Amino acid sequence: MAGARSSGTPVPQTALELVLEEIHLRRKAALREWQLSLEKKIERVQHGSDVLDEEGIGLLRLCRVHPSWAPVVRHVVGRILVFSDVAFQDAKDAVSAPIFGLWTREMYISFSNNYNEDKDIWDSIKQIMARTPNIVTLTLQAASKYSYYTIQDCSKSLAEILHNSKLNELRTLRLYSDVTHGVDDGNGVLEIEEHPSLFNALERLPHFEHLLLRGFFPCYKFDHEHDERLERPSSMCYEWTDDSDEPPDLHLIPRIVADSLPLSGRIYGLAELIRSIANTATEMSEEDIVTVGHGMDFASFKFDADKQKFIIDAAKIRDCFGDLIINIRPPTLPRPNWCSDMEFLELSITSDTTKILFPFPSLRFLKAVYTCLGQTPAEIQDEIRWLVSFLPQSLEVLDLDVFVSEWDDDILQENCEELDRIFAKLVTFQCSKLKILVLDLNFAPRTRSFPFQSIVKACNDREIPLDLKGKDIEDSSLKYDNGILNFENYIL
Repeated sequence: MAGARSSGTPVPQTALELVLEEIHLRRKAALREWQLSLEKKIERVQHGSDVLDEEGIGLLRLCRVHPSWAPVVRHVVGRILVFSDVAFQDAKDAVSAPIFGLWTREMYISFSNNYNEDKDIWDSIKQIMARTPNIVTLTLQAASKYSYYTIQDCSKSLAEILHNSKLNELRTLRLYSDVTHGVDDGNGVLEIEEHPSLFNALERLPHFEHLLLRGFFPCYKFDHEHDERLERPSSMCYEWTDDSDEPPDLHLIPRIVADSLPLSGRIYGLAELIRSIANTATEMSEEDIVTVGHGMDFASFKFDADKQKFIIDAAKIRDCFGDLIINIRPPTLPRPNWCSDMEFLELSITSDTTKILFPFPSLRFLKAVYTCLGQTPAEIQDEIRWLVSFLPQSLEVLDLDVFVSEWDDDILQENCEELDRIFAKLVTFQCSKLKILVLDLNFAPRTRSFPFQSIVKACNDREIPLDLKGKDIEDSSLKYDNGILNFENYIL
């Protein structure tokens, strides 16, 4: 056909590179969604689904379009190495595959719930890492609870490789478990685990600056000399022993995780930050003790170049027992000192735990289920006023679900009018950077007069989207992208 390009005619290199870069960025975004999406997580746990690297497969198809494309395309594909439920023979073949090498920057290792390959798979991973020393980001993801491929065992295997490797460019490590933890889901409370080899390995990485954890909370070491009246049973939280007639010392808990020596430098600071979180007790009964570490389903630890130390900038935190226990935590326990740099936070906690953790003066995103049980309407009004008073000027997204007991609607009307004034003041004066407000006030009464006129007016005046819900109340103004309320969209 006239004007058709012959198979030997070269394709403009600049145009090809621009197209490949766009596909590469889409591939990164798709892999990130696969890591963080709740829907994908459920698929991995229930069905053992592999990484859906469709963009990577599409890139490889481009090699067949024109002979001059093949080397450039393979180089772009090789910038990201996806190692998902790989068979032993495939892993051996990958060791010598020319597509990966010095240009590889990211590596994804994932094992689904039903993966059961030979343990020697790690030998092949070690050899591949030796060929890809310029990796900047490494992700390890596991969905198993019992096999050799739990996040705990995989992290130990990976730590051994990192300790003996020369990944001098590694900056970001993601350790993600797909196993959910809860008191009533059969998996127990999230366990705080001793992993000294992991921190020793991180200490050998000169440019390491970002550790992300999900469903996994490792510390450097436990204090094995703490009072014998406190033990760590198989249920994963701490328990008081029954062999003493003396009442337990409730101030023992801050000494559960020990000092992080002999670590040094920035990794010592990281281990000490994790130690502080693991030793922040939130719920204490006569039988059990849990800390923030037991309920921290996600954490992002980032090195702050200005402060020259690791900070925690994003987290998901929940109560483990909630109203299932009578909390006897003494108010004299030390307050946490790690909350000041938190920017992105998702909470599911009681008002008691909130008072332990707040304030968070750097918050930009807060999504919270705030539980107030066994309190009068006036007390709940005071609790919410207290919470709102600590929300910083930097806050951009507030999604607050207040869960309380139910009372007679006539009693609540006056309290709701006061809450209307509290939140209107927050919108008008307190949080000048607010971009969206979502309030789920399940206790809001069914009344003839709508009790939240001031909130609606304040949001309309500032053109802030408002999503307000309660009993027979639903008021939404201005359309918005639901993605703004998704915690995962703020995690890099």
